[in-house]
Amino acid sequence: MHKTSRGYQTRLDVSEITLRRNHEDSFLGTARVRLDNLSFDPRFGYDEPVHDRVSRIFAKQGCLRLEPDSHVKALISKEQLREALRSSNCTEDQLRQPPNTVPVELVFPLDFELPCFCGQHRIVAAKEVLSPRNRWWCVDLFAQGGFS
Repeated sequence: MHKTSRGYQTRLDVSEITLRRNHEDSFLGTARVRLDNLSFDPRFGYDEPVHDRVSRIFAKQGCLRLEPDSHVKALISKEQLREALRSSNCTEDQLRQPPNTVPVELVFPLDFELPCFCGQHRIVAAKEVLSPRNRWWCVDLFAQGGFS
């Protein structure tokens, strides 16, 4: 059995709490965003077997876009958020609705790319199965660089 020193675990607890607070401080809310506005850094790579597995899951049970575990996460600047809220006729408060509600839709220009840091395989598979009128995903938005 692996034994952990109490001091080491305390440092881990403090680190976990700090990470959680940073996450909470930078979380802006959740919105529905068109799939074509979501982008992923190519340095993260793409794994065809993972894509195939996700595609099979979507074929059996659907995309389940409203499930919090299925949301993708993205960074957005203060200016980008302000413009999207204006274009969408939404408020920041509407982004922070309870998890059991359908998120508001944020409208971005057609050529806008929202940088996501997880969920690439889900989005590529979703583009293959969702109809053009229904091509959106739930995105958890985080402040890029933090802002008050």
